[in-house]
Amino acid sequence: TVLPDENEAKDILSIKHDLSHHRITHMIIVPVLYRALLDVIQPEDAKTLRVVTLAGEAADRELIDRSMAICPNTELANEYGPTENSVATTAMRHMERQKNVCIGRPIDNTEVLILNGDQLQPIGVAGELCIAGTGLARGYVNLPELTAKTFVQHPYQPEKRMYRTGDAARWMADGTIEYLGRMDDQVKIRGHRVETKEIESVIRRISGVKEAVVLARETAPAQTELCAYIVAEQDFNTEMLRAELNKQLPLYMMPAFIQTLDSLPLSPNGKLDRRALPEPAFNQVRTF
Repeated sequence: TVLPDENEAKDILSIKHDLSHHRITHMIIVPVLYRALLDVIQPEDAKTLRVVTLAGEAADRELIDRSMAICPNTELANEYGPTENSVATTAMRHMERQKNVCIGRPIDNTEVLILNGDQLQPIGVAGELCIAGTGLARGYVNLPELTAKTFVQHPYQPEKRMYRTGDAARWMADGTIEYLGRMDDQVKIRGHRVETKEIESVIRRISGVKEAVVLARETAPAQTELCAYIVAEQDFNTEMLRAELNKQLPLYMMPAFIQTLDSLPLSPNGKLDRRALPEPAFNQVRTF
């Protein structure tokens, strides 16, 4: 077992060295780091790698396709779960074989409910992902109000407790669960409800883009605009990006602001740190 320290865990070249030097067979990594790793490794660097488990953030089809191009013999697994439920809640094996990207099925001794309020949602209808089972934490230390708000009574089994994750999801017909993002990731732009994850997916598919994050920012009282942050190849042309997005997105989903970064800011545990993204220069916001 190789356990890199905090700095090594965010150092892509260090991870690359560990893969080949220690002949790693199984790896768990957050998607944003795995994307960056795929930019620097060659197939021979990962020839011993049998399984990569993605966790901590949402995975997408673009990442799966990139992994298959560089590591065609490596299985991709997807693991979902908040800390409040002992981290692991659902799992999906062999993502590379699946048509749709999903977070799989609940693990043993875990119950997942997709609710609108306290009402169960039917197959295919989005709702809040809620969790019950033996893995639930007792609550938050010294935060009784937050504990009471999120750790609630099970609506159908009053003797049990349930955790409200704040994540949006839906059941699929095959019994798996599709993760739809944070419920607070849904924003309204000029009266239209927008999923920022959808815009990020479109941007990542454009040639030359390595990574993308889209946030909604308040530019003036009662005015919200979409802001895109991208990591791209050298000499990438953002005007070309705007032209491509104009072809693929409706007007209300177009980012008003696009900023190129050398890398996305990460938190100490390797996840994307959205709060560390720079404030856009709103006097340069583009209109369409």
